[in-house]
Amino acid sequence: MHRYYKIRPFHRIFLLIALTVAPISSSAGTLEDVDSLLKRYDKSHAKERIALGKQLLNIYEKGDALLFSMPEPDSRTPKDSVDLMVWFGANRYYTSNALFTEALTYNNRALPLAVKGHADIHATLLCDKCYCQFKTGDYTEAIQTGKEAIHVSQRYNDHLSLSRAYLYIGLVNHGLRDYQEAKNFVKKSLEINEKIGINEQTHNALGIACEIFCSAGDIDQAIEYGLQAVAAADSIGYKAGVANHLTQLSYAYDRKGDYARGLEAAQQAIDIVNAMDTPDRNLLAISLEFKGWNLIDLKRNREAVAALRKAIELEREIGNTNAVRNDYRTLSEALEPLNPSEALAAMKIYAHMGDSIHSIQLNEALSMANAELHNEELQKENAHHRRVNRTILIVSIVVTLLFLIVISSLWLGYRHKAYRNRILHQLGKVREEFFTNVAHEFRTPLTIILGLSRELQKNSDSIEKEQIQADGSSIERQGSLLLNLVNQLLDISKVKSSIGEQPWRIGNLTAFTSMLVENYRELTRAKHIEMDFVSTPENIEAPFIPDYLQKLMANLLSNAVKFTPEGGKIHVGVQQEGEQIHFSVSDTGKGISPKDLPHVFEPFYQADDAGHIGTGVGLALVKQIVDAVGGSISVESQEGHTVFDVFLPVKKGEYKAYEANKTNEAYGTNETYRTNETYETYETNKTNKSYETNKSYETNKSYETNRSYETNPPHSPTILVVEDNPDVAQYIGHLLNEEYDVQYATDGQKGIEKASEMVPDLIITDLMMPNTDGLTLCREIRANEVTNHIPLIVVTAKATEEDRIKGIEAGADAYLYKPFNAEELTTRMNKLLEQRAMLRKKFSGSILSNEKEVASPAEDGTQTEEKAENFSTASHEFVEEVRKVVLDSMKQGETDVEHVASVLCMSPSQFRRKMGAITGIPPRQFILDIRLSAARELLQKHPQRTTADIAEQCGFYDQAHFTNAFRKAYGITPGQFQRQEKTE
Repeated sequence: MHRYYKIRPFHRIFLLIALTVAPISSSAGTLEDVDSLLKRYDKSHAKERIALGKQLLNIYEKGDALLFSMPEPDSRTPKDSVDLMVWFGANRYYTSNALFTEALTYNNRALPLAVKGHADIHATLLCDKCYCQFKTGDYTEAIQTGKEAIHVSQRYNDHLSLSRAYLYIGLVNHGLRDYQEAKNFVKKSLEINEKIGINEQTHNALGIACEIFCSAGDIDQAIEYGLQAVAAADSIGYKAGVANHLTQLSYAYDRKGDYARGLEAAQQAIDIVNAMDTPDRNLLAISLEFKGWNLIDLKRNREAVAALRKAIELEREIGNTNAVRNDYRTLSEALEPLNPSEALAAMKIYAHMGDSIHSIQLNEALSMANAELHNEELQKENAHHRRVNRTILIVSIVVTLLFLIVISSLWLGYRHKAYRNRILHQLGKVREEFFTNVAHEFRTPLTIILGLSRELQKNSDSIEKEQIQADGSSIERQGSLLLNLVNQLLDISKVKSSIGEQPWRIGNLTAFTSMLVENYRELTRAKHIEMDFVSTPENIEAPFIPDYLQKLMANLLSNAVKFTPEGGKIHVGVQQEGEQIHFSVSDTGKGISPKDLPHVFEPFYQADDAGHIGTGVGLALVKQIVDAVGGSISVESQEGHTVFDVFLPVKKGEYKAYEANKTNEAYGTNETYRTNETYETYETNKTNKSYETNKSYETNKSYETNRSYETNPPHSPTILVVEDNPDVAQYIGHLLNEEYDVQYATDGQKGIEKASEMVPDLIITDLMMPNTDGLTLCREIRANEVTNHIPLIVVTAKATEEDRIKGIEAGADAYLYKPFNAEELTTRMNKLLEQRAMLRKKFSGSILSNEKEVASPAEDGTQTEEKAENFSTASHEFVEEVRKVVLDSMKQGETDVEHVASVLCMSPSQFRRKMGAITGIPPRQFILDIRLSAARELLQKHPQRTTADIAEQCGFYDQAHFTNAFRKAYGITPGQFQRQEKTE
């Protein structure tokens, strides 16, 4: 071991590490290319950014084995995603080319974007940042970044990045000469690599471990790591890595004193580099230097001199001045036993280069000192200017603040005015919606009350007793609804007032609540809803206000029944919890949307998607009741589960005993569920002679079985009534059922489905309905080819001119207000049906003569072009479409009803009903008439052709059938008609 040994290890160690960690530089584009493209990218517009991004990514991916394979950006790629790809790639590219300051610039740009959902890129960027900070000498920040990289890699379960993070923290500790800590971190990195198997990073970790363990003096372990590094790099075909790790092995063998193996490893590295298409000169120089070290130790100085001179030549070419200087010192050592004078000359060059480097550093320091001195002078010279400027700045700030205060005051005034206007607008909107809903609630029962009253007065002698009882029941029920609505509106205002104060009573709270729940048992059975009631303990004796508790439970239970679908569940619970009584009502309905949940207790609030029309006072009343007695209420809701929790305090004091059984009678007569928060669907309103049992469109007078145009003409016109209120629907049915076949649907969606299925002669619909409203129904009917000919009458409580215009625009033929006059309804129906009948008559008379213009009567019996156009355009278009389908198909003989219906995308039954409604002619006869008309026209135009040829062209393959049908239609045979045409 010679005297310079201890100097050797440190002048190359960090060069080796840099080569080990950094990927191979790109051959796809120069640094100047990348610099230029990145500058253009930062200033480019959207389209150019995509093109430049593609170019940069192409360069990055060809030059960086560790770069993630990223999708090519296009016009649909968000800007942040393109920026992330470009800046992440720039970070990797500059790191690989040892431009660590530039790499950190783009690393810091990419990191904030990678945090948003790009786990793999996020961890890689932190590892790269740690390495670049280490290379720029910022060890403290490198340690902190490395710790963050470890945390992020563990969070995302990114083992490769975690291994790199440990590796780079090991490098930082190695740079600080804390070899034990460096060994600990590199061991952790190696353990992770063992778990995930051989990968592109394994050889790097092993190579760095070799150098760190050499520095720590653990030479045998270093050699073992070096051998593993060579094998790992070779297994992935990374020749440059193999050469690099062989130089590390050479260094380790030299440290151990095994110079022969050290020389062998260095020579293998040289051979690998020389075999490259473009040899890496820096790596070759390092390999030659290690070869020289081992040759010196083997006393083969001449060979060492040759190797070192070649290394110096390569280092001069690549501009590594510091490496040249150190190699001259080693060359002097090699020349000493061979030629002392040359050895001395080499040492002088070493010293001279050291002086030059020192001189350069001294000049730089002197320049910096001069610059500092000049800066001090400038600072003194500018001190006065700064003081003046500071005074001007203070004055400017004061003036600016005053200006801002004035502007802020004006702005705040404007905001306050805008806020007040917005609140007033919202208040007006809420008020308008409230009165609209209340008007609907009033008009619906008034329609029944006034309509049935007129009928009773008008036909008192002829109405049967049973019908009078049913009508009276409807009047009473609707009157109760009106009374309950008025009571609820009054309750909202008086709960907190002295007028509304109610006496407290003490009694069996469980029994009282149980009776309230039982009042809903019939309703839940009707909807097949399972409802249970649980009290803990079984009997709770406590003070309460019966009227308040009755209203509270009625509203909560009515909501639960209203919004729970068939087959659902409702749970009601009462539990004593210390000084509070806990009431809970839960259901399995559709739930309350998150945006509506905070507002459910606000007076008159109506959710946009509630699906039920109401006034929005029920839950507001519940909230006021709870607040009035010092309790609390909350609601939790999601789809499939909603629960209301009410906590009422147990009041202390002397209270009058309350007999719970008195409540049942009162509740049944005055405050029943049916009059509190009206449950409006006909499924649960089991009134006498309800239209569910007498007029069910499911079972009674089915259009398919009793009213087919094909099988049972003549028929009564079919009227479809779409109305969610059962009493209104029953009343309309009562007016019409003697002359018409009346069918029913309980909301707009069912009405659309029913109309498409049965194709009625006329539809009467409400506007305000659950699920789908009447305007949507009108639009759907008019847009559907099967139903667009059907007359529509709207009967609604929405009585403004704007509402009427919306109804007409949606396709309504008539618009009546509730409460409507029965004679007006029947008159408008009759007129619309008469118009349809006259249109059918015109159509039936025009088919054989090929007439295409059919007038339509106006309501007053006259015919005008405008009325004809408005009333029959859709019918004309449909008939013409049928005519075209028949003419196109008859040559192939495919003129049966089923074929024509399939071409028109209808079922045969829908086609028959629509054709019957428009033309009054069975479709089969209509198709035959079109064919005969076509044959007649051909006979006129081509008298020289045979009748058999023309018959076949019109789909008649039986000559006798053609002759008989033609004669029946025109009173003359085809042959006679042809001869007549020839004569003329």
